[in-house]
Amino acid sequence: MQAFLEQGQYESMETSRQGAAAAGRGKLPKDRIHRSVGRARPIRYEITDRAPSDKATWDRVVALFCLGKAWQFKAYPKALFPVSIAEIS
Repeated sequence: MQAFLEQGQYESMETSRQGAAAAGRGKLPKDRIHRSVGRARPIRYEITDRAPSDKATWDRVVALFCLGKAWQFKAYPKALFPVSIAEIS
């Protein structure tokens, strides 16, 4: 996922896992990337596998990658989803 978010390059899940394993990187609960595609200076983004716990943190969310059943996301702010999660499932 890092290559996709930083450089806009798609990698299959298998390729990504193999690269992380070869580099000795495991899944981190929180990580940072610097994206510079289309910009003179890179912008720092935080990646986490946990839902934000307060409104101030939700206000900083720029993307949300979801995998799961609709009921798992019922506590997420409705404004994040342009369509109903049930329609996407």
